[in-house]
Amino acid sequence: MTADYQVIWSKVAESDLLAILEYIMQNSPAAAKEAFNKIKIKAENLALFPERGRVVSELFSQDICFYRAIIIAPWRVIYRIVDKKDFCSSRYGFLSKCKDVLLERLIRINNENPLP
Repeated sequence: MTADYQVIWSKVAESDLLAILEYIMQNSPAAAKEAFNKIKIKAENLALFPERGRVVSELFSQDICFYRAIIIAPWRVIYRIVDKKDFCSSRYGFLSKCKDVLLERLIRINNENPLP
């Protein structure tokens, strides 16, 4: 099956992933590698099935419906679909679901990769 979409990682998402991996690596380099592979594979699968994620409930309640999320336990990958490109916006642990933080970060990401 060929991918109709391309997954593009925002700078914020790359930074978040690096921070997660560095934290895990302190205790187990093998676990960090496993986490990286798990996140990468599942996020890259969005190129085949971009609409499989659900609308982000915290944003939906604010009438923001163009961000979607997939769960890669214990993280949530938030992304949006733009012109056959999936922009991975960020990863959030379930303990950091604060609406204000989420909205602020997504505004920064939108400024980095504006909608057409």
